Amino acid sequence: FLETFGLVALESLKEWVPVCGFRKWWLVPFIPDNLALDETNTWDSLLKILEQIIFEWIHTTVDLSLYEENLWREELKLVVKHINSILIIHDYLAPIGWAENYIAFLKKELTDLGKIVRFAWYRWPLPRWKRIALSLWSPFAFWHKAWMKRVIEEVQPDVIWMHSVSRYVWPWWVSAILKSGKPTIMTHHDLGLITARPSKTTSEIQISHGFVYRDFIGDTKSPLEYIARALKYLTLKWYWKNLGKVDLHLVPSDFMKPHLHNFWAKEVETFPHCRIR
Repeated sequence: FLETFGLVALESLKEWVPVCGFRKWWLVPFIPDNLALDETNTWDSLLKILEQIIFEWIHTTVDLSLYEENLWREELKLVVKHINSILIIHDYLAPIGWAENYIAFLKKELTDLGKIVRFAWYRWPLPRWKRIALSLWSPFAFWHKAWMKRVIEEVQPDVIWMHSVSRYVWPWWVSAILKSGKPTIMTHHDLGLITARPSKTTSEIQISHGFVYRDFIGDTKSPLEYIARALKYLTLKWYWKNLGKVDLHLVPSDFMKPHLHNFWAKEVETFPHCRIR
């Protein structure tokens, strides 16, 4: 499938597990030719790979019971054990990508557990020009802080659970959330809060070990990209002055844990995105 950020692939390869898929976009560096699916004949190419390379290996070395959906539900119950109402913060809610689909699934599961779930997000769909404008002015939109404060006072949640907040939300919402005194959880769906360009991160070497300016700038030659990366560096540094105060950081894979620790996140736990039925 089209895996935009490569987190799953990175973690798999780190554990010496081969990755099979379409060699396109940012999965190209992770998939060798002999494990690449043919887009014109997908099923036949997949069966050929299973027969020749993977089939026997999977059944002898991988314990699929570790990834069952009921196990995920049990872990979710532990996370929200003493919580009745939850305010979920996200850039927007729409079935357009991994994080958005996960949050829709999370809402259903929380509701099934008898929890009261409320959301704060931007309305979707947003035209491209508006998404670009939001990304540019969000760091300067100080009035967002007062708006978020009113939302929290109205909802009065037991906990505030933040998800993707690096595109349109930015630090003003986060500042209001952490000053509210409510317990907080932050789920990092990707590397967006610790790298300059998460969709182009293909190696752990590219991930900054804390706020190192040269890691964010990299070897870019474009003046516009240089300015964009410098601004993101400054904004994320401002961001993490707040995010370091979050009570619990959750990541979808163990691969991310040491990197979050480099950014002052003291409590980091692995809470996988998906399980098999």
